[in-house]
Amino acid sequence: MKKTLLGSLLVAALLLASCDQKSSTASAAAPASGTPNGEVNVYNWSSYLPDDVKADFTKETGIKLNYEEYDSNETMLAKVTAGGNYDVVFPSQDFVPTMINKGLLTPLDLAKIPNLANVDKTIIDFTQSFDPGNKYSVPYNIGATAVVYWKDKIKDPVESFSLFGDPKYKGKIVLLNDMREVYGAALHNLGFSANTTDAAQLDKATNLILKWKANILKFETDQIPTLFAKKEVWAAFVYPENVLTAIDEKDKDNVGFFFPKEAGIKYQDNMVILKGVKNLDNAYKFIDFILRPDILARIDDAFGYPGISAKANALRKVAPFYSTDKLSKHEFRQPLGDKADLYNKPWQEKVLIGQ
Repeated sequence: MKKTLLGSLLVAALLLASCDQKSSTASAAAPASGTPNGEVNVYNWSSYLPDDVKADFTKETGIKLNYEEYDSNETMLAKVTAGGNYDVVFPSQDFVPTMINKGLLTPLDLAKIPNLANVDKTIIDFTQSFDPGNKYSVPYNIGATAVVYWKDKIKDPVESFSLFGDPKYKGKIVLLNDMREVYGAALHNLGFSANTTDAAQLDKATNLILKWKANILKFETDQIPTLFAKKEVWAAFVYPENVLTAIDEKDKDNVGFFFPKEAGIKYQDNMVILKGVKNLDNAYKFIDFILRPDILARIDDAFGYPGISAKANALRKVAPFYSTDKLSKHEFRQPLGDKADLYNKPWQEKVLIGQ
């Protein structure tokens, strides 16, 4: 779950669509030999699937896994739309309808994904709001952003987005370089919905973000774990597992995190199969493998996610960093559609200028 400013600018030029960024860098995971059963091409968020799970998929199935990573939904959509050679991708809930409307997805044969039955009913029920009947998508993960901080540097913090503007911490805070997350924080701090398309509310949010910008170190994602570990920043607005899993054991008692009292944005990422793929059967096998309780448990243990399956949670060896009940006040991002420029334009022309 990372991204880069360059990636954001390139995507804005390609799409001018709603922004929803998370992670970056590309990688490939596949053994050179011993894969007699074809291949599958997977495009996923970075730092979102453990290497040992990738290796075991190939070991168990004999299917070569060609694996690449992206930094945002916009990056993914731009590359897929341009004809990227992928079978399975992982869009967030607000991008699934966009991909459906663009005719990019294959209707799923759920009989080929029996392990979907392992996903909790509450997760499946939410999916119906953007993909009725799971016709095109199945869940992968749920989570939210939070503020991670060094306890010896920020003592008894006010658990609010207002921390970002506190002059006591000037130059010691970093925020995700993620338009929807940052606007969501500002809008919630002002008492508005993170999905508003009211121009006056968004103007107020932009002005608040500019005040935060003057106080923080920068907007960033890729380097947040490093900046935080070196104490170059004392607080980070981030997907918390990205930082918490990178902290040395000796420092863990000195690190805290909180979900701001104003609530925030939560996400559900999903697995879909692109239209016209050459490796359809292997795409189904990959998705069904991921949804096995033992595999979900390993994924969630590796990253500290709250999880989407009670069956998987029963197999976990590591407690999650937080539970989904902590997200009860959070909002899911909604597609912005033809209102996207209400966010994109000030983000590009005001917020990121000089970044």
